[in-house]
Amino acid sequence: MSKLTRRKFVKTTFAAGLAASILPTDRAVGANSDIRVAIVGFNSRGKGLISGFQGVGGVRVAALCDADSAILNSVADDLDKKTKTKTQRYTDVRKLLKNKDIDVVAFATPVHWNGYGTLLALDAGKDVYVEKPVCHTLQEGRLMLAAARKKKLIVQAGTQNRSDVGMRAVVPDIQAGKLGKIEFIHSYWNKPRGSIGKVAGPQTPPASVDYDVYVGPAPKKPLMRKRFHYDWHWQWDFGAGEVCNLGNHQIDLARWTAGIDRLPDQVFMFGGRAYDDDGQTPNTVLTAFLYNNNVPIFWESRNMPAQPGKKGSDPIMGTTAAIYVKCEGGYFVGGRGGGATCDNAGKLIKKYRGDGGISHFANFIEAVRSRKHESLRADIAEGRISTSMCHLANISYKLGKVAAPDDNCYTKQIEAAKTNPYFASRWESIKAHLKVNKVDVTKTPMLIGAPLQLNPKKEVFTGPADIAKKATALAAKEYRKPFTLPG
Repeated sequence: MSKLTRRKFVKTTFAAGLAASILPTDRAVGANSDIRVAIVGFNSRGKGLISGFQGVGGVRVAALCDADSAILNSVADDLDKKTKTKTQRYTDVRKLLKNKDIDVVAFATPVHWNGYGTLLALDAGKDVYVEKPVCHTLQEGRLMLAAARKKKLIVQAGTQNRSDVGMRAVVPDIQAGKLGKIEFIHSYWNKPRGSIGKVAGPQTPPASVDYDVYVGPAPKKPLMRKRFHYDWHWQWDFGAGEVCNLGNHQIDLARWTAGIDRLPDQVFMFGGRAYDDDGQTPNTVLTAFLYNNNVPIFWESRNMPAQPGKKGSDPIMGTTAAIYVKCEGGYFVGGRGGGATCDNAGKLIKKYRGDGGISHFANFIEAVRSRKHESLRADIAEGRISTSMCHLANISYKLGKVAAPDDNCYTKQIEAAKTNPYFASRWESIKAHLKVNKVDVTKTPMLIGAPLQLNPKKEVFTGPADIAKKATALAAKEYRKPFTLPG
């Protein structure tokens, strides 16, 4: 492949102004050239990124990066055998970003690295594909959007359901009013997850892990969990719980379907962690995102089973993971892989077959070549709003007060949401779910989240001064040196 850089291109071919409009960075990306991708983090979702990018024509997975050298070498060895090439390997993304031959960096790392790594990559002039949740704080999301626009770089969020053919067909139908006016949208994903256990003291990271790089910008505290990989999801320094994990997909679908392009005016989360373990994030939640001039969006998630000791979780509208869009003349239930519309009597109107969004990577690469972020189905502008909604729910939870499920402060705090009969029925269902699973709320109490109020245009907290001040503090974080923000 040609090593022609932008500077040489400018000097030898076109006038500087024209060339800059075509090639805004110092990378040799052309319509007839391979896009060279580096993937960071692939113990879980990252493996899907490898196969996803390999399936797009004109794309080459040229480098892999993971702080765990055992995982890195295992996956890289397998990739080398399949492609009969030598993949470049890194354990530190900062070293990877110095590689001028890499055009795109794709992140599927723990949440504390997704947004931070994206900011480093943008600072290095790379286009980015970042898995959800795209950021670890509200501030991080705003910085990502600003950097992408300032540097004219392409950033796609990994909310691939926006590329699902079924959802891309049903959303225009709903927005065109084929089912009448939308009344509310209930997004949910109930998935049983057991306790992660409770350690007696600090644990030793795997010998194959560069723990300093792994911790990165997070506080370097003693490791307090049995399973090193994946269970970071349930600890605040590294993850952001189920609402940012599975919920990010469903909340994004709900907002897209409703045609909402901003943060809500009010947010409230009720929830708790029904296990006495090293997890910190809630595993049973009910959340309301309320808009002054649009429909409410509800989010619900349960990590306990429908029956103790048995597999399977509670279904809602016949499924455990979907969005339920209730309209005046009927409803839609579905999401990843498709769904169906029905009239109010439950009679089928139309089926929408989906494909899980397999064209999401191709859509991203098309934008990388065209340099038009407007063609992205999940541009960072969209990704950071949906992720920010998830973080708002968590902020409400973190500022919540311990209360029994029947505490009167619940009714006082979310009166606007409680007036919705459907939301009220979900509240009753949550209480029944806790009872079936023998959750003693006096020993593992639920939290009544703080009622957050926002000015969505300015993206600042309003309402009671004490809550606004505390919420504002949780909208950002400190970065451990030398893992500081670029610029």
